Amino acid sequence: MAAFVVFVIHPGGFEGQVGWFFLLLPGSIPATVLSVGVYKLAPSVEPVIHWALIIILNYGWYLGISYPMIKFFRRRWQLGSPDF
Repeated sequence: MAAFVVFVIHPGGFEGQVGWFFLLLPGSIPATVLSVGVYKLAPSVEPVIHWALIIILNYGWYLGISYPMIKFFRRRWQLGSPDF
């Protein structure tokens, strides 16, 4: 979803899009650093590795943030199923 916002909707023009890119897809920074190393070893597989790393690292980023927050809020307010 974040990639859709950054690459399809193009929020805020070019400069604003760079800010949104790093805000919504922070895993792209280490993915780029690692893919440069892969490019030196095997240039033909670098695009595949680059996009795979972006997806994996960003999914890990969102999972790493959302899972503890969900656990915190559930423990804090002890939300159960609503009684209808």
